[in-house]
Amino acid sequence: MTPGKKKLKSRSITRSISKFSIILVGILGGLLKATEITYIEELKIANHLRTTNPQQFLEQIDYVADLQLPDEENEALRNYLLGYAAALKGNSEQAIGYYHKVIASRAHNPLIIRTKLALANLQVLNKDYAAALELIKNVLASAHGQEDSLRNHIYQVAAIVYNEVGQYELAEQTLSNLTQIDNTVAGLKDKCLLAAVKAQTWYELSKINTEEAAFIDTSYQNCSEKEPVYALSAKFYGLADMIRSGRYKEASSEISNQLKIVEELGYSYLTAGYYTLNALSLSGIGDQSSAQLYADKAIETAEKNNRDTVTTWLLEAYYLNSQLLKEKGEMELALEFLEEYLVKINRYKNDESSKQLAYQLVEHETESKQQKIEQLNQQNLLLKLEQDLAKKEAVNNRLVLALALVLLGTLAFWSYRIKRHQIRLRKQSQTDQLTGLSSRHHFYETAKAILQRSESEQQDVGFILFDMDHFKSINDKYGHLIGDWVLQNTAEVVKTSCRQNDLAGRLGGEEFAIFLPACNLKKAQQLAEICRKAISQVDTTETGYRFDISASFGVTSTELSGYDLMDLIADADKAMYSAKSKGRNQIVVVDSFVKEFEQLIS
Repeated sequence: MTPGKKKLKSRSITRSISKFSIILVGILGGLLKATEITYIEELKIANHLRTTNPQQFLEQIDYVADLQLPDEENEALRNYLLGYAAALKGNSEQAIGYYHKVIASRAHNPLIIRTKLALANLQVLNKDYAAALELIKNVLASAHGQEDSLRNHIYQVAAIVYNEVGQYELAEQTLSNLTQIDNTVAGLKDKCLLAAVKAQTWYELSKINTEEAAFIDTSYQNCSEKEPVYALSAKFYGLADMIRSGRYKEASSEISNQLKIVEELGYSYLTAGYYTLNALSLSGIGDQSSAQLYADKAIETAEKNNRDTVTTWLLEAYYLNSQLLKEKGEMELALEFLEEYLVKINRYKNDESSKQLAYQLVEHETESKQQKIEQLNQQNLLLKLEQDLAKKEAVNNRLVLALALVLLGTLAFWSYRIKRHQIRLRKQSQTDQLTGLSSRHHFYETAKAILQRSESEQQDVGFILFDMDHFKSINDKYGHLIGDWVLQNTAEVVKTSCRQNDLAGRLGGEEFAIFLPACNLKKAQQLAEICRKAISQVDTTETGYRFDISASFGVTSTELSGYDLMDLIADADKAMYSAKSKGRNQIVVVDSFVKEFEQLIS
């Protein structure tokens, strides 16, 4: 018998003895307190197993579900664990029901806060981003009054939620609150969770350098035995960064050491991600058959367990599969995977837009509520003064009139301030703060409206997509302030090169797009060349460094790609990556012959 089976059998015997003891208590009386302690220990065991051994946790929770608990606090803890188990099994609706029971109970505040954080996490998975962000704001407001361990947990989960909705800078800012209390984190679980959250945040912000990589490796060594889920999550982003920087052989060797452990844990989301990393690393070292095998496994695992969720790693698996099949000459199957990739990337981008919109809405609502509260406070204060002065109306009627004027002036003032604030928020949501170009969401919405109008008027529309060359190297070598300077100067080139009615936006990171109404393919190509030359001629000496700046461009138009925005982006994206593969700092125009061929076979 394996050690794991012995442990399960021993626990089963212990439970049988506990149940028999309860019968004796009913017959003989007394010893109730000892039985209650056994119940509480069972809850503690289940709570410990949540992240250390998910499979044993699910077995333990089946037993805990039938316990008769002595007080509301332990009842609330049991509901919290049942909610966690339901979420682990994929039953979101049931999990939310259990979590709401805890929040509505009279349990101690720390348990209610942890439940709210778990609920926010679940709402993100259910794509209810606005509700999750609202809940996180609510909990963050109470963070300063909590003890160190719980306060850390609040900041960690808030950072997780911000990462999931694409607010990586905000996640990093939230984690910075932990700096002065890192050494006071109560237990290993919190430290390991923190490592996983930091690793994701650093990866998404391209900030995994030597110091960060060492932190991830140390955290993995410290956490792998007792908190394997968090350990492997942190390790995942370290490995992903290796692959991104071209260290395929090193990454492949490390991934092969982790795969069995990942599979045994049973977390489908983590397993699918590791399969994708393995496929990418194997492809990087030239083992294409094994790479295709693991890309297939990544797709199968993700589609089986998280069909409604499209991650960047699932997209990587689909795209890699299409390229590998294309290299093998299996063009029909390669096209199927590529088509599915395009469908999913469209869903992914729509989801990212929903996240951004949800964040802006929550921020706007929070600011509006605060303004309304301030306005109501002012109104209440003035109304009280008015009542006091009304009692003295016979003495001084002019004072009442003055008060009325003050009230009207204050209301007008606050109405004016609220209106200005709403205008400012709307402008912020439409503008990328770093470059002053259109934000991704505003760019998409405006472009769709222009396309619809242009199609009805039968006007051509040009589209340019470009990406800065070697931008990560600039960030790594000269720092992120210099990287920001590069993006800002690139934006200035675009602004001065475009016509008044052209639409320019930053789609994310170092990727930009220009939308050209009433413009054919040839003129779009000419503008792209103007921008390319201007970018390559940017003088960097004012930064204190001398380095080259360039960008790779993809150009198309509605004549070739049609009036669907996603088709324009997809075609320009292919052309842009073709420009990169041909040596960068150049323009590639969508080939009309290839486009006609794709339309024929689609």
